[in-house]
Amino acid sequence: MSGPLDLPSLEMDVLEFWRQAGIPKIFARRNPEGKPWVTYEGPPTVNGSPALHHVWTSTYKDVYGRFQTLRGRRVDRRAGWDCQGLPVEIAVERLLGLKNKRDIERYGIGAFVEKCRELAEGNISTFSEVFQRIGYWVDYENSYRTMDDSFLESVWWQLKQIWDQDLVYEGYKVVPYCVRCATGLSSHELGQPGVYREVTHQSVYVGFPLEEGGDQLLVWTTTPWTLPANTAVAVDPEARYGRYEVDGRTVIVAVERAAQVLAGAVAADTFPGSDLVGSTYLRPYPDVEPAAGRCAVVVGWDGVAGDTGTGLVHIAPAFGEEDNDLGLREGLAVVNPVDGNGEYQTSPFQGRGVHEATPAILDDLLARDLVLRIQPHQHQYPHCWRCNCELIYWAKPSWFIRTSTRRDDLLAQNESVTWHPAHLKDGRFGNWLRENVDWAVSRDRFWGTPLPIWRCPSDHTVCVGSRAELTALTGRDQSRLSLHRPHIDDITFPCAECGETATRTPAVCDVWLDSGCVPAAQWGHPHNPENGFAGAYPADFICEAVDQTRGWFYSLLAANTMAFGESPYSTVVCLGHLVDDDGRKMSKSVGNVIDPQELLPEYGADGIRWYLLSAGAPWGARRISFEAIGQRVRRDLHTLWNVVAFHARYAEIEKFSPTPGHRSEHLMDQWISSRLLRLVRDVTDDMESYAAHLAVNRIGEFIDELSNWYIRRSRRRFWEGDRDALDTLAHVLETLAVLLAPFCPFLAEAVHQRITGPEAGSVHLSDWPLIPAADAVDEALEAQMAEARQASTLGRATRRDAGLPGRQPLRTVVVAGVSDWSQAIRDIAVEELNVHRLHIGAEAELPLSHRLRANWKILGPRHREAVAQVAEAVSAVTDPERIAALRAGLPIRLAAGGREVTVAPDEVVIEEVLEGGWQISASDGVTVALETTVDEALALEGRQRTVIRRIQVARRDAGLKVLDRIRLWVEEELLPGAATIAGEVLAESVEGLRKLPDDGITARGEGFAFAAAHTS
Repeated sequence: MSGPLDLPSLEMDVLEFWRQAGIPKIFARRNPEGKPWVTYEGPPTVNGSPALHHVWTSTYKDVYGRFQTLRGRRVDRRAGWDCQGLPVEIAVERLLGLKNKRDIERYGIGAFVEKCRELAEGNISTFSEVFQRIGYWVDYENSYRTMDDSFLESVWWQLKQIWDQDLVYEGYKVVPYCVRCATGLSSHELGQPGVYREVTHQSVYVGFPLEEGGDQLLVWTTTPWTLPANTAVAVDPEARYGRYEVDGRTVIVAVERAAQVLAGAVAADTFPGSDLVGSTYLRPYPDVEPAAGRCAVVVGWDGVAGDTGTGLVHIAPAFGEEDNDLGLREGLAVVNPVDGNGEYQTSPFQGRGVHEATPAILDDLLARDLVLRIQPHQHQYPHCWRCNCELIYWAKPSWFIRTSTRRDDLLAQNESVTWHPAHLKDGRFGNWLRENVDWAVSRDRFWGTPLPIWRCPSDHTVCVGSRAELTALTGRDQSRLSLHRPHIDDITFPCAECGETATRTPAVCDVWLDSGCVPAAQWGHPHNPENGFAGAYPADFICEAVDQTRGWFYSLLAANTMAFGESPYSTVVCLGHLVDDDGRKMSKSVGNVIDPQELLPEYGADGIRWYLLSAGAPWGARRISFEAIGQRVRRDLHTLWNVVAFHARYAEIEKFSPTPGHRSEHLMDQWISSRLLRLVRDVTDDMESYAAHLAVNRIGEFIDELSNWYIRRSRRRFWEGDRDALDTLAHVLETLAVLLAPFCPFLAEAVHQRITGPEAGSVHLSDWPLIPAADAVDEALEAQMAEARQASTLGRATRRDAGLPGRQPLRTVVVAGVSDWSQAIRDIAVEELNVHRLHIGAEAELPLSHRLRANWKILGPRHREAVAQVAEAVSAVTDPERIAALRAGLPIRLAAGGREVTVAPDEVVIEEVLEGGWQISASDGVTVALETTVDEALALEGRQRTVIRRIQVARRDAGLKVLDRIRLWVEEELLPGAATIAGEVLAESVEGLRKLPDDGITARGEGFAFAAAHTS
């Protein structure tokens, strides 16, 4: 074992060991009789290569599964892949150079679907390779894929359970719609991060002339393309409106908005909005004919905003959810001149896309003198989360699940769930459930789970739940039928009610329904007779990023509550987003994603995992920078490896092998053993509480204690071959390897094998350390050692303040504010503080004197005219009795200005003054005072220690081994300490530099020279 830690190289060796020994498969089969611990894999969408955020979520899912397995639970973890939906379709469109849905239909649905399958399978292979490289142990051979027929058939079955409860219906509703993808979105898809973006659109103030009188109803809209679909204008019946002369025309505007809209215009008269209700006007595009219903009429609406626009709202029921609701209530006609590709189907804009037509619409309105003003408007506008195009709101027939009718059930099931962080339960997620709307579950696309609803010309519908049902309905064996389009589109059967031919509705299911059905569909439930669903529902744990509160977490809860009547999970760990150095969420659209394969050659999988786990609570945004990863790896993992190398070096010298069950009586060994027991207890509690970030930071702190206190304070013992020290450190490292195994599986394996030997097998087949008994931790010893460490830290600070190097011995230290240390702790503190004598006592025993000064803020108001004399008398107090009385909270009597006055403790400030030749530091109730006077004897001792350190560095630089002996020459003034120097640097002889020979010298330095005598 030589050289610094090279994680990438080490990990390659460990991967090969795992492969040859079959460790991941053995690990997966551990604890067959153990209590199950169930988790579901939130399937990543395989439309491209994995990015760092996939490593982020996989790491957190991995650590808890590993931990529970080591604890003796039976943990079945299946890999899962989200293979369908628009993300995959869009990736294939780009590969094929297709631009829209019509291009796909020309290319051929069957050929396009096959390309989607090929892309998904290729990306699954890439994901699997990266996930296995980072040590993410799930069952890849038996993974579920949402594109497999067994999965699709289970989704059908679950939808059929919901259908049978009369919770599925077709409705003509306004939905968010992507014209590029030619399909609608569900409400929870609008909750995905980055959907709403700030854009600038041209807004217009346009007049609609009243049929009587010619006054213009002035409306404002940020979507001029919807004006051809106008059928009504809404006003607030309770608000006041006015007529204003502007640019030779009379416009009607809400009085409250006139100053902002018309800039100085004065109303000719005012009237309530109710006077306008029922009025008719000339639509801007009367040639675009409406369907049946009221049209070109003013209606009253309490939803008219008083702080934006003109107080009159353009209503287009085909292009707005609120507009549509108002239209249904008022019996308004619907005008929908736009098709599913977002193009106008009627003149004068026939064939143009809605956004493309906006300039032409504005030009046309200007030419007809209907425009008061056109101005840019910056606002948050929704975009398709899959292709980034601007959405429209468009009325279309869609299939919905009545989730709104089960709102109370969803909220009740959420009450049984433990959320991390807790505020999501009633906050972001709870609010989403309370505001729940029906789930638009159909998509007019190709690569997805076909919606299993058949309809005949008489509008009779049936929902099919399996291929067996299709066999019965068609009279033909459908057991081998591919359920994907276009094969399923060819399946017809006679309607059971009327005998006419029933055909499948052409839509596919929302991919979020696929992922929501994972608990049962991953097993092919109920059609697979050997499925494990019954023993794997509900999950003990799921984990994904915070955006899944409106994605997978929601679809899981909704689909399974309605299909099975209970929540599919009991604990959720919700991660924040990864952000770059500028705080921006990492995403492909921004171009700031990090390919994990760029990081692996530099930091290794464990380095990435350790940083992701340790850099704060996971539900906050995690800032990613290469420098930060490197710093965390060097601080913790490199330090641990140095400790392992330290033990290996002395174990090799002593031909050491660990003694099982060995217990040392040495104080330092007892202390580190107690700290280890505490670590086992606390890390176990953290992991059971789903606080991995706390666990890894505890381990990091323990590594620091182990290296910078235990090893540093025990170095001489190892040098002397102390078996207690070697046994204790071996036990600590062996246990630490198991604690580290969930977090850094590669390094833990390497540490385990360095300490126990390869024949001991894998650390991942070990058992988690037993939780120590309540009295096993030595609280008193740990408390005293913590005080000694704090005193040492303060001592170093005091030396810095005094300009004294750490190797310069001092005469005396006084430590106050600590318990009565044992002699062993005192000895450690004396050596660590590099002093000859140590005194422990109260602050009164420190080399301090005290002086008083007036607290003017309080003294002044109480003594008024005599305050100057009283302040002078206070400053003159020097006797310890009076100062002690004030420190005890008692008043004192003083002579001031010829009379005696009483001075209260709050009227004075007691200052501590350190005596000459001392330096003091204090923190958290502990005070350290060092006697800083250095006499000639101390100075000489300091020079001896300095030269010892220089010689040790020179030995290392010369390549000498630990036990190699030297012949040494030093300055003559250091010869009185020759025995001490010789013992520290393994010199078999020490002479003055005046006797230095001319040749044969191995190394020279300030105040010394040496020659290698013989090597070990």
